[in-house]
Amino acid sequence: MRKTISIKGGPPVEVDLDDIALHEAIAVEEATGWTVSELATRLKSESMLAFAGLLWLVLKFRLGEDVTFTQLRTGEYHLSMKNDVVIADVEDGEAAGPTGGSEATLSP
Repeated sequence: MRKTISIKGGPPVEVDLDDIALHEAIAVEEATGWTVSELATRLKSESMLAFAGLLWLVLKFRLGEDVTFTQLRTGEYHLSMKNDVVIADVEDGEAAGPTGGSEATLSP
């Protein structure tokens, strides 16, 4: 599952849940209690807790933000899914980036 994610107007970051670093997978599992495979399944069913896990992975490991999963989950680190986050699916063979993919529809 490949996604391009932009947070608070920042640069788009590609995440491929089928190919993430071991330390990222371990951190996601410790934070959420789910394996990366379980996280991907929950993302498909639009679980907001799963989206928080994905956003935390991007913020912490790809953008270097000093933020904990708990801060995202509790709102201490505020993100508006409507105003601060753009998530796009990246299809096989498609280049990731600002024009790649299509915006994912999220329902609260």
